[in-house]
Amino acid sequence: MMKNARLLILLILLLLGGSTLAADLVESQVKQVIAGDIYKLKYQGTIVPARLIGVNLPKEKKKKTADADYFYNPELAGKAKILAIQKLLAGQNVYLEFDRARRDRDGYLLVYLWLDKEATEMFNEILLREGYGRLKVVRPNIRYEKRLTEASQEAEKMGRGIWETTERSIRRN
Repeated sequence: MMKNARLLILLILLLLGGSTLAADLVESQVKQVIAGDIYKLKYQGTIVPARLIGVNLPKEKKKKTADADYFYNPELAGKAKILAIQKLLAGQNVYLEFDRARRDRDGYLLVYLWLDKEATEMFNEILLREGYGRLKVVRPNIRYEKRLTEASQEAEKMGRGIWETTERSIRRN
């Protein structure tokens, strides 16, 4: 009898616990938006720089570089930063999810940034779906590669952001 009660309690806890994804989230707090994909976050009691996984946004400043991922578009970079400032208010709680590599070579915390603890709105995905940047897959961080690829493809198909053609821009004006 006691064994059955324990099994029933365990089953109820598993069902009420929601998705395993939500259990993997770490609450954090936005301290500052540096760029559309780079922030200062309060994580484990310390302010740390963080970068979004899977997102490559254009840069505001032009520089000569051999980096194939670098692309210059100050207008779109500014729009991405404005969106981040609107969605990620200073002091706001956000929820971080990590993949296999937690930091990049520059020491930035690498994150999937969720706007809610139920893990329904991922900011990485929002930026790609709106066309603010390109998909950037860097192994081993590929947990949401398919999801982010679909968001990027939707933006391209719909001609949003960086995928907006000159011809379409001319027709709108």
